[in-house]
Amino acid sequence: MKKKWFLPLGILAVLVLAALIYTRPMPLEALCEADITQCQSVFGYHFRAPQAEDTRFAFPADDARCAQLTALFAQQKFRRSLRNLLPREQTSDMPQNNLIFDADFSFNDGQDYLYFQSSFGQLNLFSTTGNNLMLCTTSRQKEFLQQVYDMLSSDTP
Repeated sequence: MKKKWFLPLGILAVLVLAALIYTRPMPLEALCEADITQCQSVFGYHFRAPQAEDTRFAFPADDARCAQLTALFAQQKFRRSLRNLLPREQTSDMPQNNLIFDADFSFNDGQDYLYFQSSFGQLNLFSTTGNNLMLCTTSRQKEFLQQVYDMLSSDTP
């Protein structure tokens, strides 16, 4: 009778271990196979929902904001979400006063990119080197996203 439970418990243990390995915190270099410190420019847009118009930005490598953003993302550890394993859903919810941004880090003279998109409290990452899109989380994500938004929306270098 006890032997019946070994197989389901073994399968459950393997699934839990696989989930823990998949969602372990990793720096960007391990997650996307790209060294963000070699970034040559950062560009994109930002706005605060429900504002309709976005504000574009472009920071070349010699801009202090580019270095600050690169350092902020380089020191952060990211976790892949288990929701990456499910089909993607589009949300139509638009919470009030939400910070939305798209920051594109350019490498290799514009041939490779890391795209970060934050909307409605979620952080999506796309890497042209790994050619994959994933939903990520960070520790203290709300504060991290606020820091990034503040840097993107600041007018002073």
